[in-house]
This record gives sequence, structure tokens and C-alpha cells, in this order.
Amino acid sequence: MPGFEKTYPADLPPTRGHFPGNPIIPGAWLLADALATVAGEFGWALGACTVKNAKFLSPARPGERVQIEYTLGSPDSLKLECTVNGSTVLSAQVTCPQSPTAA
Repeated sequence: MPGFEKTYPADLPPTRGHFPGNPIIPGAWLLADALATVAGEFGWALGACTVKNAKFLSPARPGERVQIEYTLGSPDSLKLECTVNGSTVLSAQVTCPQSPTAA
């Protein structure tokens, strides 16, 4: 699967309050960022997406390297998998109407 690697900083705003002294990256934020990363790679402007399924299997923490892998299905279908140190933290299938971004 093609993909990207991201390391989220310790001061990432969404981690505030998730959880004091033991911060994690909120799953919904991780899913949204993974979608935005893939969309940016292809120059897509995403419309409203439908999450067909999403499983958050273990936490991702600030400072950890997150591997974001994706598979394109039908024109509007995308499968995402995020891992940290080989362990899956997010697995999702999403449909998103897409169109090229304006130049």
C-alpha cells in the first residue's frame, strides 16, 4: 500500500485534554488528518465524506511516527490504515466525493 509517515508534535492542539499526563491523538482527528493527507497528495478537494467503518485499535501518541497507508477502491472509495511501530491504530473505509482542486 502506498503511504506517508507523520510525526505529530507534543504540543498538537487536539491532544490537550486527551489525557493530562498521558496524551493521545484523538481518533477522529487522526482519521480526518489521514484523509486530508491523502487528498492533498492527489490534489482532491473533498466533499462530505461517509465513514463506512472505522476501528481505533490502540492509541497513537504525540511524538510517535504514524504510518498512513491507503488503497484506492472505486472512484470515491478509500481504505486507510494507520500504524505505530507495526501495530494498527486506525483502520477505516471511507467514501468521499472528490474533485480536482482549483489551480
